Amino acid sequence: MSSGPPSAPLHLISNVNETSVNLEWSPPRSSGGRQDLTYNVVCKRCGPDGRRCQACGNGIHFSPQQLSLKGTRVSINELQAHTNYTFEVWAVNGVSPQSPGPEQAASVTVTTNQAVVNELEESWERAGRELEESWKRAGRELEESWERAGRELEESWERAGRELKKSWKRAGREPEESRERAGREPGESWKRAGRELEESWERAGRELGESWERAGRELEESWERAGRELGERRELEESWERAGRELGESWERAGRELGESWERAGRELGESWERAGRELERAGRELRESWNRAGRELEESWRRAGESWERAGRELGRAGRELEESWKRAGRELEERWGRAGRELEESWERAGIEGGEVGERAGRELEESWERAGIELGESWERAGRELGESWERAGRELGESWGELGRELGES
Repeated sequence: MSSGPPSAPLHLISNVNETSVNLEWSPPRSSGGRQDLTYNVVCKRCGPDGRRCQACGNGIHFSPQQLSLKGTRVSINELQAHTNYTFEVWAVNGVSPQSPGPEQAASVTVTTNQAVVNELEESWERAGRELEESWKRAGRELEESWERAGRELEESWERAGRELKKSWKRAGREPEESRERAGREPGESWKRAGRELEESWERAGRELGESWERAGRELEESWERAGRELGERRELEESWERAGRELGESWERAGRELGESWERAGRELGESWERAGRELERAGRELRESWNRAGRELEESWRRAGESWERAGRELGRAGRELEESWKRAGRELEERWGRAGRELEESWERAGIEGGEVGERAGRELEESWERAGIELGESWERAGRELGESWERAGRELGESWGELGRELGES
C-alpha cells in the first residue's frame, strides 16, 4: 500500500478569551497511510478587512508548542487586543512536501478582545457609582448637619433676642440697677448663643468628618473589590494599585482642603460673631450711658419738681396762715361788736328800768335795732372773711397748678 500526505484536519473550532485563543480540531479523513501524523500551526496577523496578512512573528506563545503537535489542541497566548488573526492548522507526515498545498490545511479567522479592560471599565464605573453615591450621601449628611446647625443658630439668636427684649422692657420699668443688669444680660445672652453656635459648628464638623471617613472606607472597599475582580494580570494590577494610590492621595488632599475650609469658615464665623459681640457691647455701653443720662435728667427734673412742689406748699401754707389770721380777725371783730351790742343793750335795759313806761318801750326798740345792727355787721364781717379766704385759696390753687404744669412739661421733655 502506497503512502502520501494527509488531508486537512476536520472540524477546526476556536475560542477567544481576551487576548488568548484556544484551537481544537479532529484528525483528517486520511492520514496518508502513515502513523507519523503531526500538526503544525501557522499564525498570521491581518488588517481590519481580513486581508494583507503577515506572519505574527515573535512574542506569541504556543502551548504546548507550535510545530509537530501530536494532539489536536493548542493555546495561543499574548496576542494583541482588538486584532484580526488567521490560524492555519496543517496536517503533515513523513512524506509531506516542504511546501504543502492548501488541501492539507484548515484555517479560521478570529478577532481578539480585551475582556479585562471591559471588566476594568465595569469595575471602574461601579466604583465611580459607589463613590458618587457615597459622595451624595456625605453631601446630604453635611447639608443636614449644616441645616441643623443653622436652625440651632437661628433658635439661639431668637432666644437671645427675646431675652434682650425682655431685659430691655424690664429695664424700662425698673430703676437704675435693673438698667445695669439689662446692659449685662444682652452680653451674657450673646455669649451663650456664641457657645451654642460653637458647639453646633463642632458637632457639624464631627459629623462631616465621620461622613467623609465613611465615604472613604466605602470607596476603598469598592476599589479593592474591583481590583479583585480584575484577576491577576500584573500590568493591570500595577496600574490599578497606582490609580488607587493616586485616588487615595486625592481623597486625602480633598479631605485636608475640606478640613482647612471648614476651619477657615469657623474662624471667619467666630471673628464675625466676636465683632458683632463687640458692637453689641458698644451698643450696651451707649444704652447704659443713655439710661444713666436719662436717669440723671429725670432725677434733676424730679428735684426741680420737688422744689416747685415745696414752693407751692409754702405758698399754700402762707395762704392758710392768712386765712387763719383773717378768720381770727373776723372773730375778734364779731366778738367786739357783740360785746358792744351787749353793753348797749344792758345800758338801754337799765335806763328802761329807771324811766319806765315809754322808756321801756323805747329801750326795747333800741335793743332790737342794736341787735339787728350787730347781726348786719356780723354778717358783713363774716362775708368779708369768706371773700378773703376764697381769694387766698384761689391764689394758692393757681400757683399750685402752674407749678404742677411746669413739672409736667419738664417730665415730658425728659
